[in-house]
Amino acid sequence: MARVQQAASALGLEPTATGRATISCRVSQERFAELFGEPAIAVSARAPGRSDAGTPGGFAEAVLPVPAALAEWVESLSVTPPATRH
Repeated sequence: MARVQQAASALGLEPTATGRATISCRVSQERFAELFGEPAIAVSARAPGRSDAGTPGGFAEAVLPVPAALAEWVESLSVTPPATRH
């Protein structure tokens, strides 16, 4: 996992957490656009509704191409959308 974290950091990703076979990272909007060729799609916060407690702001769910520098270890990359609060 340490090698993956180092490779991610070298790409400008900031590792934030790891699991047995997962890694979570943060990245600036500018670096995201440079790495993936398109900007992340912002999602506004949503106020509570009748059946839930709303959602925080964030970015739209997306499946991303794996950069070559991570391909040896990484099967897939995705943007996790904001969670709906129940």
